[in-house]
Amino acid sequence: MRVPPLLLLLSFFSPGLAAAFLTQSAVLSELLVEYDATMRPSQTECSATSADHIQVQIVTDALHSIDQVSKSYALDALLLLVWSDPRLDYSTRNLSCADALTFESMDVLGIWSPKISVPQARSISLGGGSGKMAADGESVEIGADGTVRWLRRMHALIHCNSFSFGRVPFDTQYCQMDVGVLGYSYEELTVGWLTQEAAANAGVEASLRSGEWIARLESLRSDVRVPAPLSGYRPPSLAALCFSLERSSHGADFTILVAVLLVIASYSGFYISPAAAPARIALAFLCFLMVLNNLNSVYSKLPPLVRFSDGERVWISDFLTGTMIFNFLALLEFAAVNLGLRLVAEQRAATSTKEGGQHARITEDGHARVDEVEVGPPASATRARRAALYVVHRAKWRLTALSQLDVAMRVVFPITYGIFCTVMFSLVDQYGTNEHGCVTIAN
Repeated sequence: MRVPPLLLLLSFFSPGLAAAFLTQSAVLSELLVEYDATMRPSQTECSATSADHIQVQIVTDALHSIDQVSKSYALDALLLLVWSDPRLDYSTRNLSCADALTFESMDVLGIWSPKISVPQARSISLGGGSGKMAADGESVEIGADGTVRWLRRMHALIHCNSFSFGRVPFDTQYCQMDVGVLGYSYEELTVGWLTQEAAANAGVEASLRSGEWIARLESLRSDVRVPAPLSGYRPPSLAALCFSLERSSHGADFTILVAVLLVIASYSGFYISPAAAPARIALAFLCFLMVLNNLNSVYSKLPPLVRFSDGERVWISDFLTGTMIFNFLALLEFAAVNLGLRLVAEQRAATSTKEGGQHARITEDGHARVDEVEVGPPASATRARRAALYVVHRAKWRLTALSQLDVAMRVVFPITYGIFCTVMFSLVDQYGTNEHGCVTIAN
């Protein structure tokens, strides 16, 4: 919309009267005379120009849906972009007495605006325009000095490639989000955070909770320059935001507690009479299966991992695996005790019937049975065979000591598991993690 010539004439003789009649649309129409929206504010056609500067501020409403398997999180925030466009300066033109012009949409203004890019974003939606995001709305403010402030609501699903799971569940993850403008190199346009004061409230709050995670802002860096990945590619300037995600998981703590209690339950089996075979076997086997189930549950919440031999170890996985082995050893221990008791019964039966020429054997139902046999080795047995039989019998009778294994395990088992737990908790810091925090370039 063009301003009528009569109104322009009035503005020459009476600036105050013109300002009283000019609407925002009329002021904008005057500012857009010979305005080229395809050129950035400081750009000229022939001579070299200085770089324009885009200032960014992100105020987080919610950080949620943190997914370890896909290494991603969802972000709901307000995105504010601020830049200076001298072509929109009306402070000396007496077009309006307002300090700023406010509009509801950037699309209808016809001015230059930066096209924001977030390299880590898998999907991003910005408020305003048309479609379902129009309901979120936007606000554009053009200051009298040509400063443009563009505020929109942002919904984004962002990938965090720096997730490291070595210290789970005592881990702290670091994620970086970069904001840049496509189509311009850092020589033409730089991107940075609004001000140091505003930076304190940008990105994530000082302590923002999301489920089992506590998010904290770590650093903000302006005008981060990345190397060109392709020949002829003009690398942009980026505003980099780094925040940490510290795990504080009740579920993980409960999993560890249950694993320890199951080992104690297996330990109690050493005080159950070996005659109660079904009870002891069921106790040890159920404890083993329950820890195994917890271990599988942990793996289901992690992305596919490489072999342990390649260095990617997870603390809680190693802890539950060791605990599972202790429960399995309790199961094997009962088998050894049962073997020792059977040999004791066989030895006693053989000793009591030796003089009578009888031989004791253990039937499948666990009872000793005495048969009439010839005492000693067969007459036709060679000397070497007799020596071999003697060695076998000596070794066999030595295994009867297994019948007293319960007594030893009542002392050795808790001490060994206590040492195992102490060592595992002392080695938490030795497991791999992203010790360097955020990287210095886009992921």
